[in-house]
Amino acid sequence: MKPVAIATALVLTASGSGVWAQVADVPPFGEGSAFGSFEADADAHRASDLIGAEIYMTEAEIPETVEFGPADDWSELGEITDIVIGEDGSVQAAIVGIGGFLGLGERDVAVDFDHVHAVPETNGSGDRLFVVQATRNEVESAPPYEPAEL
Repeated sequence: MKPVAIATALVLTASGSGVWAQVADVPPFGEGSAFGSFEADADAHRASDLIGAEIYMTEAEIPETVEFGPADDWSELGEITDIVIGEDGSVQAAIVGIGGFLGLGERDVAVDFDHVHAVPETNGSGDRLFVVQATRNEVESAPPYEPAEL
C-alpha cells in the first residue's frame, strides 16, 4: 500500500508544479493578449452584484460609510434591473425599476452611473449600499427608459 501512496503523491506533486509554472508565465491584462492575469481592485463591482440590488435616494450629502443598513434620511428608490455599457466599455447607466407594487405599475428609468455611489457598511459584512443624490421631484419627472434607444 505504501508504494501506491508514494507514487500518487509524486504524480500529484509533479502535475501541480507544471500547472503552477503555466499560470506564473501568464502576462497581466494589457500586454498584447485578450487574456491574462487579472486582479480586481478592492472597490470594484461585479455586474452580478449590482443587478437585483436595492438602490436608495437621498437629498442629503452622501456619507463615505454607513454602520449598518441605509442612513436614516435615505429612502428606497427601486431595484437595479440592468446595466448599460458604452462602446468604449465604460458603464454609462444603471437601469432602475421604480414605483409600482409587486411589479405592477413599475417603470424603468436610467440613472447616470457617475451619480451612483457605493457606500460600504462598517459592520464587517463587506456589503455596499447603492445610493444616488436626487430629489423626489427629479425621480418622478425622470423619463422612462426605452431599450430601443440603444
